[in-house]
Amino acid sequence: MFNVPHTSLSLCALAVAGLLLSGCSNGQQVKLADAPIPTSRTLATQADPQPAESPSQAALGENTENSLEQVAEAPQSPVDGEEPMEAPQVAEAAEAPVPVTAPRAETSTVVKAVTVTEKPVRKIETTDIVETPERIIERKETVETTERVVDQVQVDEDAGRVVEQVEVIERTERTVDTIEVDKTTGAAVETIVRSEPVKKEVETMTVVVEAASADDAPRDPARLFTGPEQSTPADYRGYGIVAIRADTPPSERQRLNMICEAFVAPLPARPEGENAGMVTVWPVSSTAHADELNAAPRQRICGDAVERYGLSEGRRAIVDTERTGWILDNRGPYLLAWSPPSAKGTAGALVLLVDLSGVTTPEAAQVVMQRWSSDIERNADLWAGKSWDVDLLRPIIASWREQFGARTLMLLGPVGG
Repeated sequence: MFNVPHTSLSLCALAVAGLLLSGCSNGQQVKLADAPIPTSRTLATQADPQPAESPSQAALGENTENSLEQVAEAPQSPVDGEEPMEAPQVAEAAEAPVPVTAPRAETSTVVKAVTVTEKPVRKIETTDIVETPERIIERKETVETTERVVDQVQVDEDAGRVVEQVEVIERTERTVDTIEVDKTTGAAVETIVRSEPVKKEVETMTVVVEAASADDAPRDPARLFTGPEQSTPADYRGYGIVAIRADTPPSERQRLNMICEAFVAPLPARPEGENAGMVTVWPVSSTAHADELNAAPRQRICGDAVERYGLSEGRRAIVDTERTGWILDNRGPYLLAWSPPSAKGTAGALVLLVDLSGVTTPEAAQVVMQRWSSDIERNADLWAGKSWDVDLLRPIIASWREQFGARTLMLLGPVGG
């Protein structure tokens, strides 16, 4: 046995104790690295695995993070002589403002209609048969030409222009069908060859119509909306009224709106200085509302005009007309007119009547209202005297009957017709 001095034994004991303490510390660090704190960095690593760090690197990184967090969270002690500073408030992250783009200029050009039609123009067929000692060859050639017509109508509401562009494209296709029959075997071989269609622009036509829009066109002074106090203007030589029956069902509202739109539709301009000697009115329930309708744009008139129609004035006009003995029992509405206006409601008065019961389309309503303007409202010779000029009315009534049918335009009263 060797004799070890006590000092050497003490030094060895201290070295062994140091090694044991170092081993315990390393074990604790590895354990912490194996159970990482679930931070956003750790979650991202789980979603997208990266190469595993060594235990020592993980422990080092974790300790560094914890140290930085502790430094950030640790309250700072105030310096002697200075007031403690409040922790600065962190502003919430604001979204980056979206750059404002300049609004696009709205165009007033509206495509009203685009019509595309395609029709065959011509078709040429030729057939040739060639016979040889071995075969019979039948060759059939077809050349077919079609036209594709694109008709587009654009309306520029601001400029009052209507532009119609018609484009015609010609398309030609050639087909060759060949059948070869072997006389020995009877076998037949058919070959069909089609060429690529040839397209050729035949015509492009652009038509520009300058015209004021319907809303900008001046109102004809002979068409007015009137309230109860304005029903019989005394400063006219002729007075007409659109009379709607009080028992007209709600299902007729759309047709009445159509007739109203024809009533307010633009008419040919009057010669300069010409005033309306005859007026045709659409009665409404109040004078204030009539003034609003007379000043409102056309597209915003007829809904209110039908909704607020003056039924009392319409009914009174129908009763005054039936004094002639003619009962107005159709669905209407009616155009009724007197000359002079003071004759309305008197015995023996001549009443001009147009029955609109058969008007069912906007086109028909427009035609009737325009004819009423040219033949009646602007025909001063009809109402320039003490009453309607019957001799001038007869050919007009005959013309109306020929165009619109019997009992469309009539003169009721002692002379009838």
